[in-house]
Amino acid sequence: MRPRPSSNLLRLKRAVLSGLIVAILMISTEGFLINTGAHFPTSIDSRWTTSPPLIDGNMTSLEWSDATVVNLTSIPGNKLASYLLVKNDARYLYLCYDAIGDDSFDMLDTASMAFDTDHDGIETAGREDQFIAGFRVYSAHLISDGSGNWTVHDSPVNDSLPNHTGLAVAYGFGQSDFASNVHRIYEFRIPLPLLGVSPGDAIGFLAGSQYFAGVLDYSDFTQSTWPRRFLGPQSLDKFGTLNINAAPDIADLLVDPLEQWNIGEPGTSIDYVFTVMNEGTMAPDVFDFNVSSIWNVTLYDLLLGTPLTDTDSDGLNDTGSLDLGVGKAILARVDIPPTATGSTIALLNVSSSLDLAVHLLGRLYTEIPIARFTPPHNDYGIDLDSPPDGLYDYLRVEISVAVEVSGAYSFEGYLYDQSKTRVIANA
Repeated sequence: MRPRPSSNLLRLKRAVLSGLIVAILMISTEGFLINTGAHFPTSIDSRWTTSPPLIDGNMTSLEWSDATVVNLTSIPGNKLASYLLVKNDARYLYLCYDAIGDDSFDMLDTASMAFDTDHDGIETAGREDQFIAGFRVYSAHLISDGSGNWTVHDSPVNDSLPNHTGLAVAYGFGQSDFASNVHRIYEFRIPLPLLGVSPGDAIGFLAGSQYFAGVLDYSDFTQSTWPRRFLGPQSLDKFGTLNINAAPDIADLLVDPLEQWNIGEPGTSIDYVFTVMNEGTMAPDVFDFNVSSIWNVTLYDLLLGTPLTDTDSDGLNDTGSLDLGVGKAILARVDIPPTATGSTIALLNVSSSLDLAVHLLGRLYTEIPIARFTPPHNDYGIDLDSPPDGLYDYLRVEISVAVEVSGAYSFEGYLYDQSKTRVIANA
């Protein structure tokens, strides 16, 4: 009889294998990621707030309701279900990771973030900042030496140092506005003078750091990052942009999210949902839409399900009148022509009727996949023993992929147990 494979090889009984087929088939839609070179939103607006949160690692009801919300799970490749929330009040930048998918209490759970304070993509000694929470009872503030190395400046974070007044990091385990299960929550309060920015400025931002992902569940090593999925340290030119919003002007608006991305097949339609909010301080306002796209785009009132109309007779479809602080959910439907190839960007210029100089430009990136899974897919066990001993030594999964553009593609797969919650193996 030939020697048995090493113990790190997967061995499955025939009876168990059949029960795992459903979980194995999930690989074709959940586990593998085809890199299409897609565009992803790379900017975040830090909303102005008059209600600063308590930095205690807990999220009380509506405590972060006025923050900008980034769904990290929507970024292809991110595995840990989580949200990033951001707001500021001209003194502090408030950030929260609501890791709704991390419901296991592990001392090594971690969250981190990094800032390119000059927003120039170049490391400057003593100017760039990273913050870490978790990893046992730990908080740290790191700075760059200007040559790719990051050193601990203060740990735990020290609010008595110059420009550190009010600096706070906390993390806990509880419920949130986004999920009723008990899960990890991380909160940060960073003084704007420490980052060297003021309301109206922009700063480079990364959900991640030199040593950790943006948010990490240590129990299964699932993690999420921004502005895209990445592994390992990132140079500053890979950071996204964080806009530090100032107090609202007389006429002002918010479009959230401002950028979205999705893929679709020719002859289908892709729906994007966003909110337009009157953030002005003067009066009710009507916000007009001017859409530019080579593919047809139709805008709907999400709640009513009816197309938007021109309520103020200025030649542009609009939100209708919105009172101060009131928003309207909009659905933008992009129709992909049956013969379409490549990708397109639909530009949505949203402007105030009270002040035409007040406007925001939204972008909807829609892409035809250059590679996709095409059935059939197969999986079966391989027994290397002679004679067979009834136990499989390997699990082989075969997939079929159709590509429109030649090139190198990467695949990633995970094998789950029958509960679809525990990772058995990955490749």
